[in-house]
Amino acid sequence: LPITQFYGFDGSDKAPDLIVGGAQDNGAYTYTSGAWTNVITGDGYECAIDEVNQTFAYTEGNGAFGPTTIFRSNNSGISWFSISNTKPPNESGPLTRPILSHPINGQLYAGYHDLWKLPNPRQSSIISSDWIKLSNFSAPPFNVPSNVALKSVEISPTDPNIIYVLYS
Repeated sequence: LPITQFYGFDGSDKAPDLIVGGAQDNGAYTYTSGAWTNVITGDGYECAIDEVNQTFAYTEGNGAFGPTTIFRSNNSGISWFSISNTKPPNESGPLTRPILSHPINGQLYAGYHDLWKLPNPRQSSIISSDWIKLSNFSAPPFNVPSNVALKSVEISPTDPNIIYVLYS
C-alpha cells in the first residue's frame, strides 16, 4: 500500500485533471491523466496552480537544490524548473511557506514573515526585486515578532481584493 504525506496540494476547477502536491521526503507530484508522477526530488511543500492560465503551476521544494525554492511548470506540471534566487529580498521563513495564485489575475502570493506578491510569475526571467512587499507585520498595530512566519494565506471568495493571513 503506497502512502504519501502531503504538506500541501492544489487543484483548479478550470483544470480538473491537474493536481500538484508537495510531499514530505518525496518531492513534488503532478496528477494528470489519472496518474501521479514524481516531478521534483527532496522535500515538496506548498503548491499553487495559476488560476488564470492553468498551464502554469508552482511548488516549493528543497533537496538536491539546497534551501527551499519555488519551482515553476510552464506545461501543466509535466516539467519543472527552479525560479531560485527569486525569494523576496531580506526575507526568511520556515521550510514550508504558503503560496497561492490570485483567482482574477494569476499573481503569485507568498507568505514569509510578511506577505509578498509577484505581479507576473509567468515572465521568463524573475529576480528577487520583482517581489512587492504588501505588509509590515512587525510594525504597530500588529507587532508580530520577526522570527514568526505566516502559516496560511487565503483570498476572500466574496471579494478578491481582500487577503487573509494567519500566523501560528
